[in-house]
Amino acid sequence: MSSLESTLIRKHFTYWLMHCALNASPSFAIAGAFLRFLDHPSTALAMLAGVFTFVLLYTAFTGYVMQIVEPNQTLRRALKAGIKFRVVISIWSLAGLVSLGIFSPDFWAGMLAVGAYNMLTFLPKFPDFGRSTTLLDPDWGQFFPGYCVTIIEGLILSFTLFMVSFFAVLVIQAKERRKAYEETTMPPG
Repeated sequence: MSSLESTLIRKHFTYWLMHCALNASPSFAIAGAFLRFLDHPSTALAMLAGVFTFVLLYTAFTGYVMQIVEPNQTLRRALKAGIKFRVVISIWSLAGLVSLGIFSPDFWAGMLAVGAYNMLTFLPKFPDFGRSTTLLDPDWGQFFPGYCVTIIEGLILSFTLFMVSFFAVLVIQAKERRKAYEETTMPPG
């Protein structure tokens, strides 16, 4: 590996580490404040491992796959728009978490992830928010459920990011077609 490739990988890794840390912070706040997940070190470690998994996956994606995409290409611009949108949503979620936690996409993605995990593992119970019952009950285990729920939630949020990027592609392409049409139909001068 050349020093340029190493530098690019480090750059992508640092970018995604910061991005994923920011975007995971509403989920960590919800898990810690409302669900008491972070009272158990193994679950906090599982959540960190899940976030780190996404850092590695996004680093690999942007470091290798995105090299074949030209810098000004629609796909790259759409992904950047989707990423910026997710950062704004994360900051908004953190700002309103105390009073408006249920309006955070992370809250709903987390609830869907817990439900999906329960369905996939055929566990009949759902965490009771009125007591200290969480995924960490002895029959749930510790690390594995927390990691799985974090991965599922990350996939849900990544799919949402993908959808925002997809619609950004449509908007960007429509603007480019309109601009190209105007340039070809305008009289010179």
